[in-house]
Amino acid sequence: IFSKYGFIPGIDTAKGLMHVIKKDDIYQKWAASGAASSMLVSMDRNYYQRSLRNMVTKSMGKKALNVITHPIDMLRAMSEFSEEATRVRIFEKGLKKEGDTTEGIARAAMAAREGTLDFSRIGTDVKGANQAIAFFNAALQGSDKMVRTFKEKPIETLLKAITYISLPSIVLWFMNHDDERYKEIPQYQKDLFWIILTKNRVYRIPKPFEAGMMFGSSIERVLDYAIKEDKNAFEGYAEQLKDVITPSVIPTALLPLMGAFTNY
Repeated sequence: IFSKYGFIPGIDTAKGLMHVIKKDDIYQKWAASGAASSMLVSMDRNYYQRSLRNMVTKSMGKKALNVITHPIDMLRAMSEFSEEATRVRIFEKGLKKEGDTTEGIARAAMAAREGTLDFSRIGTDVKGANQAIAFFNAALQGSDKMVRTFKEKPIETLLKAITYISLPSIVLWFMNHDDERYKEIPQYQKDLFWIILTKNRVYRIPKPFEAGMMFGSSIERVLDYAIKEDKNAFEGYAEQLKDVITPSVIPTALLPLMGAFTNY
């Protein structure tokens, strides 16, 4: 929805991943352009410290050990690969349209940074809160990015949202709404995930946060109201939407303690 160059989910993700795995010329140009500093993982202090240690090790003529030694490192690597794949492919498509010149690379790099969320886009007053509250800045930037995108290209953005979010939500609703397993799933999961039912399993695919609530979950609730005649179809929607588009104000370290104390 945010991409300027017609990013196709799945197909372009796979093509971008090939560049990431091979570390080819496109990947090297993307990394050198500065676009990589927009990623969530690139802002992690442990990531910076490890990179610094590897550079120092290489400068001393020794081989840097870039291996996964902890389950958290595995999650970090998976996150990095998935995010890099998207941004590198956007960068590649940007180069094809803008040209492989200094200006073209700069435009493609900016498009890659803005293709999802630019996590380095943060004000000085927010940095302190972001250290104590997980994804505080991401929640702000997500809502801000949605507003900016609609201001720049309202019709195009609306059509993309309908194509990539509303239509899949409508199709899945008609496939699922009579299934007893679907009826038992809590409403908050239906709001945050696309539910795919198979013979033996229930799969949950996360929806985009802000856009998913506005263009996916809202449509599903309209169908509940109009077709199933559920008078309580919109119950709790406003509260769920608020939780999605606004950051938490409670320090993350306190949440487990509060949950245990209140049993909620």
